[in-house]
Amino acid sequence: MSVSSDEELDLANVDLPSFTTEERQSIRKAIDHFYKNEFEEASSIFADVLSNRLTDYRISHNLIISGFYQNGLKDVDRFREQFADVLNEANIELNDLKVENISQPVFLYNLALMYFQDRQPWKALELATTLSKHLRLADYSCPLGKRTRLLIMELYITLQNFDLALDKIEMETKRKFRQSMSAGSSTSGMSPCSSISDLSESVLRNEAEQQYDQSVKIKMQEYKTLALLCTRTLNAAKKEYKILGTMTATAFSNEYGRTIVSFLKAYYNYLRGNIRKGLTIISAITIPKTIDSFLETGDNMTMIINNNLGCCHYSLGKPTIAAWYFQKASQESNKPEYKDRKSLPIHCLSFNKKYEIMYNFGVSLLHAKQSQEAFNVLTICQIAFPSNPRLWLRISECCVQLYKSTNENDFMWTEKKRNILRGIENEVPLGKLECLSTDVIDPEKPKPTLRYALHCIETALPLINTESVLRFCRLDVRPSNPITNAVEIYTLRANILCTGAFITLTLGHYAYTVRLCNELIGMIGVPNVFNYLGKVYLSEALFKQGDVTLGLEMFSEKLISNYTLNLTNVTEYEGFSYGCTSFNREGSGEPGTSDTGVTTTPPPVKFSHLGSSLGFKSASEWHPKDELTSRATVVYNRAVALTALNYHQEAAAVIDEWNSRVSFSGHSLPADFIILQIYLNLRLGNMEKSSRLFRQHYCPMATIPQQQLRS
Repeated sequence: MSVSSDEELDLANVDLPSFTTEERQSIRKAIDHFYKNEFEEASSIFADVLSNRLTDYRISHNLIISGFYQNGLKDVDRFREQFADVLNEANIELNDLKVENISQPVFLYNLALMYFQDRQPWKALELATTLSKHLRLADYSCPLGKRTRLLIMELYITLQNFDLALDKIEMETKRKFRQSMSAGSSTSGMSPCSSISDLSESVLRNEAEQQYDQSVKIKMQEYKTLALLCTRTLNAAKKEYKILGTMTATAFSNEYGRTIVSFLKAYYNYLRGNIRKGLTIISAITIPKTIDSFLETGDNMTMIINNNLGCCHYSLGKPTIAAWYFQKASQESNKPEYKDRKSLPIHCLSFNKKYEIMYNFGVSLLHAKQSQEAFNVLTICQIAFPSNPRLWLRISECCVQLYKSTNENDFMWTEKKRNILRGIENEVPLGKLECLSTDVIDPEKPKPTLRYALHCIETALPLINTESVLRFCRLDVRPSNPITNAVEIYTLRANILCTGAFITLTLGHYAYTVRLCNELIGMIGVPNVFNYLGKVYLSEALFKQGDVTLGLEMFSEKLISNYTLNLTNVTEYEGFSYGCTSFNREGSGEPGTSDTGVTTTPPPVKFSHLGSSLGFKSASEWHPKDELTSRATVVYNRAVALTALNYHQEAAAVIDEWNSRVSFSGHSLPADFIILQIYLNLRLGNMEKSSRLFRQHYCPMATIPQQQLRS
């Protein structure tokens, strides 16, 4: 999208001298040249007219616009200064702008475009919305009105208000239909909202304007298709991108239109779960070998394609390959030829999606087990997305993964655990807390410690607990699309609470853990796995802070038997970049992540995305992997609690009752479960049973060491 002056310039103003006949003819000629892209001739004529009207800010405006086009829309900083001077000359007050006070709508339209290109979409939307209410722009046939309404659609897409964008598109389509019906018998060409006095209709309704009308139809179809995809209205989106394909096939003589359709089609298949098909479509897109395509469209195709390939590979459970593609996309955006602001047109300045791609890159590194590198990348993204609770959660996951990269050893026989049975170590450690630094956290130089992870959790929770999020059921998680599903919002909140509970429990902040777990357990409508974990963490926190009886109640039979844990390995599927459109050229969003990656018991939990179920491969695996072993873990914790209270017989009874009711055929018990069984049988004098367990799980021909028998 390019910044342009509208062709209909407002020359009717009582505060300025009227134009002579010669001046009017010169202005007509200059506008004709401007329509024909003959910007040098247009600038020359406007300069001649201005030499006789030095205080006429309308001609000054036209001159800097045509000069800007003549310069290839480059040197934006200089143009911005000139444009600001024109606004000052026109005495346009933006602080208290009202519709009835707008005398130069084209000035404000160009200013809205400047805001948009400067990545200030909210300011652009506010200005464009006010401008659209202007009486002279309300008529459908007014060219400036069309541009303003199209800009508003584009801004809604950029701000991820897809429902509002669809509403605007629907309204514009109906207006167009009514206009075409009423114009059936009309032959008048002069628009009633014309902003040039006494100019012929050949200037106002020329061939360039007709071509623009055709491009508006195509652009609106792009917006509609994309908005439907982003709202997961996939069946309707499929119909719309097919219509778009027909329109672009006849309207474009180059590959650009077909590329737009290819990206949208790939995005559709990506959301459908047909990842390999989407991958095939993207791989077939031709990557331009020169910078000319980028300078013309503002779309860096190499960056877009690499980002999308990374999203697809991530969704296929290949985070390492995904990270490689995201790194390539990031390197492309950092090339020197893309950094010189004076040499790039204005529509190319906003192409650089450094932070969006870095976000994807960081999440992929996290799931590729490169936690330190992921932490370094994601902390950079805090600058761009400080209000994204999911980003803060990911950073905390990096810290947790560095502290405890896997919990697989907790459920396997290790040499250390075998040494316990051999008598090399005479006591079973029930938990070891790492001594952490008490240094003050420096936000500018964060370190991947558990204390910083707790800081991230404390930052994320207020962002998701706001009244607006809970009332309107919309959570902004830029660069991903907003979460508008209540179940997903509550599940993300549950995950943040669960992660915080794990961190505080590890740090020894037991009272804090109790508060987080109580809040987690009280949540309704979230997967049972979070309730399960909340009670596991709560019981341990209560036990360690001295509330033994209450902690023991948490390990009750109710917790063991009343939950059906959903341990499906399915991940989120955000982050696809459709590209090749002026409203969005980024690799926005994360490529898909597990929202239970930091927990020490369950693997990732499946999310519901408006009826779409995707069988993606999980990038992280956590233990236990099955529901039976998860329940055995709770039994073990209850038995440990009873053992710590010297209720050895009751502890042994808990384990024996569990073994009598459950068959572990095809499942292996956690190592600590077996060690505790041997220990309890030794304490109760059941030597034969202890020997049998020892031979079964340590060495078939071995006997219990004498020092263990004497203990």
